[in-house]
Amino acid sequence: MSLNTVSPPGGTTPRRRTRLFEYRIRPSFGCAGEPGGYSISVYSKGEVIRREYLFGSDHPNSEATVAVMPELAEAVQAIIMRYSETLKTIPSTLDNGSCDGSQIVFVFGRKTICTWNPVRLDPSALRRNDPEYYECYKDVVEQENIVLDVYEAIAREIKKYVPDIPMEFI
Repeated sequence: MSLNTVSPPGGTTPRRRTRLFEYRIRPSFGCAGEPGGYSISVYSKGEVIRREYLFGSDHPNSEATVAVMPELAEAVQAIIMRYSETLKTIPSTLDNGSCDGSQIVFVFGRKTICTWNPVRLDPSALRRNDPEYYECYKDVVEQENIVLDVYEAIAREIKKYVPDIPMEFI
């Protein structure tokens, strides 16, 4: 089974669905058993699923299908296709120098990208205001800006179809 396929546990005939997109936030600090992040996923048939996690666990504590919108899946797929060649060039882990806060995991089709506390930065302003950081992280700054472009385009589509869903704009 691929990483993008989900099948229900215990079923004799697995029902497969393809994950198009996921945004997951994983805080780096907390207490075991307490709330520890959430994810929003969009699947190929238009299912929008929100999962809640307990700190220290990769398994959801709760899961809810908040919408089924096939037209949303089409819009998300189109965005991912538009950026597919660019996304292939971005490493799976982006190190921006952050040592705490929250790990953010983005899944765009078959591409998974993990980073900590991503922030959109203007490379020109960064070069002027913090040349040492710029020299060390200029590639990551550009890559995170692209990841945020894709994420924000998808988040806008999700909010258009599912206005009550809590999609953060980083």
